[in-house]
Amino acid sequence: MSQTPYQTPMNSGGPTGMVRMEAIGEAWRTQQKNMGTWAIAVLIFFAVSYGVNMVFSLVTNGIILGMASGKPSDAAAGAAFIVIFGMAFLTYILTQAVLSTLMGGLYKMAATDVQGGKSEVGQLFSQTNKFADLFIAQIIIGIGGMIGFCLCIIPGFIWMGLTMMTLPLIINRNMRAMEAIQASIEIMKPQMGMAALAWFVFAFVGGIGILACGIGVLFTMGLTYLATTVVFRDMVGFSEPLTGGSMFGAATSPAPTAPVAPVAPAPVAEPVAEMPAEEPAAPAEEPALEEAPTEEPKDEPQA
Repeated sequence: MSQTPYQTPMNSGGPTGMVRMEAIGEAWRTQQKNMGTWAIAVLIFFAVSYGVNMVFSLVTNGIILGMASGKPSDAAAGAAFIVIFGMAFLTYILTQAVLSTLMGGLYKMAATDVQGGKSEVGQLFSQTNKFADLFIAQIIIGIGGMIGFCLCIIPGFIWMGLTMMTLPLIINRNMRAMEAIQASIEIMKPQMGMAALAWFVFAFVGGIGILACGIGVLFTMGLTYLATTVVFRDMVGFSEPLTGGSMFGAATSPAPTAPVAPVAPAPVAEPVAEMPAEEPAAPAEEPALEEAPTEEPKDEPQA
């Protein structure tokens, strides 16, 4: 199997580089260990979403009623249409801005649980510093999905499958929006079909709780985020270096290290030949004493 620039070899203990449907089962087992936290987080997610929509709906309705109180005319009807369309678009944008940040928090919770930790409800609001990238990425993915679903549906599934790693890359690898989208497409492209199927299955399982009077979604929506994070772990990994060449700059690949100059081995000192021990110097000879000349006896004269 070919490796993408965001995978490490399968025998290295890193990512497996495979999209597995078993991720749903692992997500369910993981969520069971922290079910209450996930239910509360999802409840807050929907409460915030409903609250934002309610506020902007009231504002929009107030503007419409104010315009309708005057005399109707073609110009007034055209202006009303523009205002209604503009307010609806603004409501969508602001709702997505809030929800994309909360989605980042849900992915942060999922990353904590998938790595063996225990997520907390407070993590739902922990990704506000990445608000801009999460929002831009979510808008681009959403627009691409709408266009794809309008083109006989199948391209929409393919687009959503290719971009399903975008938000996890922003959260876990600190990528920017466009960088994460491009990286996600490159990662998932070798398994495009499985990626599209996985996205559909994960989304279906996450939303199936709505059938249980809507309450069940509190216990199923988290599965979408956990299963996607399991695939992220398998395809990319949380801490493994992003090996291989990268088309996205130094932020997505390890910084090259400067070559280390080889250290020359220290010279080995040659053994010093032992000098033969000097023999003790012979004692200096004392100078011989000169013998005094002996005088020969003189003959005494005879009387």
